[in-house]
Amino acid sequence: MGRNYWLMFGILFIVVFLMHGPVQAAAAETANKSVVGDKQDNSVEELAKKSQNPVSDLMSVPFQYNVYSGGALGNSTKSVLNIQPVIPHRLNKDWNLRTRIVLPLMSSPTPNGMVSGTGDSTICFFLSPHKKGEVMMGFGPIVQLPTASNEVLGTQTWGIGPAALVVKTHKQWVYGAMTNYLTSVGNSPTGHRTDQLLIQLFANYNLPHAKGFSLSYSPMITADFTRAPGDQWTLPVGLMATKVLHIGKQPVSIGIGGFKNVVRPSNAPDWNFRFAMTFLFPE
Repeated sequence: MGRNYWLMFGILFIVVFLMHGPVQAAAAETANKSVVGDKQDNSVEELAKKSQNPVSDLMSVPFQYNVYSGGALGNSTKSVLNIQPVIPHRLNKDWNLRTRIVLPLMSSPTPNGMVSGTGDSTICFFLSPHKKGEVMMGFGPIVQLPTASNEVLGTQTWGIGPAALVVKTHKQWVYGAMTNYLTSVGNSPTGHRTDQLLIQLFANYNLPHAKGFSLSYSPMITADFTRAPGDQWTLPVGLMATKVLHIGKQPVSIGIGGFKNVVRPSNAPDWNFRFAMTFLFPE
């Protein structure tokens, strides 16, 4: 088993260790509550809004499955399963720390056939004031780990950079923006480097007469500055539909959507179809 797989398993072990106590506490609290009628609807609506807020106190474990097609992929498809645990911590009475981890499992076409394995992972730390209001902000570092098992699936490069976000909750809306910039640290064994900007705008509308159901616009705009000018930006346009419900006593968010890259580099696909299932662990 290669170095990249051991690094991936190490990250997963840390995630499980960090989440073990909070998950048990959340499960115990959920089991001790009996929510019916309007109270259950209100709970689902509140969970939906918290799951849309990147700096809320809600712990979650999203599994996001993406299928890419068209464009540079031609008649082939590429698939990526992102495991994205989000872990909140109360540091003191004034500050919270929210850790966001992305662990990608990928399958990508090459001239020699499909290549499957792990991609480069990222860990982002958002420090945010504990005081709650309509507008909330967070900032901190993002770190890229060279967990790609093949140069086709990632840069295999360490990276670091700043990250920031702002979010506003108003009536049925949760909207804002999240951004980060990653640059390489040290040399990659493959000669690849990272020099990438990500801007994620998001706007979620929670339907007032269909509690727990929402429509969202959340394009992940990226610029890869290792490419030539004029061939760097990706701008997707599309929508997601999401529903928060209970499977037994476990709150879950299920979403489906699609995006079209109206601006893309020459090596990028045209389409991204997405299915997401997120396990929610309220306090």
